[in-house]
Amino acid sequence: MRASRVCRLLPWVLGLGIGAAQDVAITNARIIVGNGTAVPSGTIIVRGGKIVSAGAGPADTKGLKVIDAKGMSAMPGFIDAHKHINTGPNEKEQMESLLEAGYTTILSGGGPGDGNLALRDHIESGMINGPRIIPSERVNLRGTPEEARAAVRAMAAKGIKHTGEIALTPEPGPTPQEIEVLKAVVDEAAKAGVQVNVHAVSSAAMVRDFSKPTMAGRSPRASSPKT
Repeated sequence: MRASRVCRLLPWVLGLGIGAAQDVAITNARIIVGNGTAVPSGTIIVRGGKIVSAGAGPADTKGLKVIDAKGMSAMPGFIDAHKHINTGPNEKEQMESLLEAGYTTILSGGGPGDGNLALRDHIESGMINGPRIIPSERVNLRGTPEEARAAVRAMAAKGIKHTGEIALTPEPGPTPQEIEVLKAVVDEAAKAGVQVNVHAVSSAAMVRDFSKPTMAGRSPRASSPKT
């Protein structure tokens, strides 16, 4: 119970900080460090919505809002590297639920790019509380290679640096057209600095993707299908 309460405490403070530039001191906290060690009782200082120090014992809290953790544990926020998100009427509740669960960064697993950007902007402007959003955008493999290249360039021009998950035909396997379009996507993405994310359609495909460079000299990031 104590751990679940703290997991929510720090993401909540940082979520407020994105838009409101909170200056906060969290005192009497058990601080769990990323390497697995723990500080039994320490203080975390947040200025302008960012952690500037975390260490054992008390610290200078002058001019800061002080939150007494009363021995609860504070730990680094979680990162979800494949979450389907979008702007919409329920975004406030959805984003706050992610913060409550301890997630402070979300990489979109796929969705409309403009919707991802709008959601990110709503959080960064302070309109709603939520985790840091890394947007992505879908790329259609059913078109031509040139259409796919144009889609990647348009995505990069908007500041989106990840494709959404790209689904290939699992059985009997990707079509020659899909492979040709995917080659174009990976090649253009390498030029534009965009990370390509694809669904892994089989164990053999995953092993092949990560055992050697593919297509444009780099492997797409594989994500196993949800069951």
